Amino acid sequence: MKEVIVQNILESMSIGLMVVDSSGKIVVTNAAAASNLGYTQEELRRKGWAELFLETRENEQFNQLLVDVVMNKSVNLHRKVPYVKPSGQELKFSITSSFIRDDQETLGIVVLIDDITVLEKLHEKEKSALEERARLQQERVESLNLFAMSVAHQLRNPLMSMGGFANRILKNTDPQQPHTAYLETILSGIKRLQTIVRAVEDYSSIVHLEKKLVLLDEIIEQVRSDLDTKATELKKSIDWSIRLSVKNVFLDGRRFAQALTELLLNALESFLGEQGRIEIVAEERNRLLHLEIKDSGSGINEKDKPFIFDPFFTTKAVGVGMGLCKAQRIVAEHQGSMHIESEAGTGTKAGIILPMDLDGGG
Repeated sequence: MKEVIVQNILESMSIGLMVVDSSGKIVVTNAAAASNLGYTQEELRRKGWAELFLETRENEQFNQLLVDVVMNKSVNLHRKVPYVKPSGQELKFSITSSFIRDDQETLGIVVLIDDITVLEKLHEKEKSALEERARLQQERVESLNLFAMSVAHQLRNPLMSMGGFANRILKNTDPQQPHTAYLETILSGIKRLQTIVRAVEDYSSIVHLEKKLVLLDEIIEQVRSDLDTKATELKKSIDWSIRLSVKNVFLDGRRFAQALTELLLNALESFLGEQGRIEIVAEERNRLLHLEIKDSGSGINEKDKPFIFDPFFTTKAVGVGMGLCKAQRIVAEHQGSMHIESEAGTGTKAGIILPMDLDGGG
């Protein structure tokens, strides 16, 4: 009865299972293992491991895993390895192998074989799509960067001269004269243009990132602290919800904090009352960092959505309009992508996807 129950459990498993004894004979197998490896269960049980696999050069990594388990007497050794079926079909396996023994007697090896070919192809497809989006964004960014540097260079010196002369004239002008108000308006306009030039120069400086391994929670905590201070200045308060399942990330912490600050500042300024809610969720999916920021603010009008990433576009009475543009640029420099979903009156959700690998390649 027990043997029947065990056999039924083995056959119902979606993951392949094999037990290889100390002589190399496959003594236990299930249907999933046979299907994954491209043999019948009878073929697996009739032949030894060496006869079936060791002479197949295409499966060198597959075989090496078992050799490493035996040589190192490893328990729960896990690797992802390619595998070629006898039919020539190429697969990708996630294999977990353990060395088993009873006291000093070697019993064999347990092998769990999970076919992750479809998942790996989906990951590669998502990775390629992310890289293509990043490439297109990078082209747009480079074009905007050239434009930004040109604007800053052409405006900086004339503005300094205009501001200097206007100030000198104003100092020597009777405050009661009618044209004094005109000079003050000119100076106000010059200061506004200088603010724009500084924003453009800051945008242009986002070129060479200093990436390193940093703690995501520390970055978000600092940004949250700064935003709470800003909220106090605006006589508002923030109800935070932060859930982070990712700890270490490889990025430029200072620049990434700037991007988050721009997004969160937009969320804060969109609050309809004195209090609003901001949710931050970060998790890893297929070696990609997915970070979402949701707010309970006023949302974005439909007519404004096509322009939210455009430089100098703003719906604020005071502002330059470079915030979201700069945030998108920083994310793009990390080979990532950013998207925003919003409906007027229902809040906004910003999503950031970044590669987790240390080389930034996905």
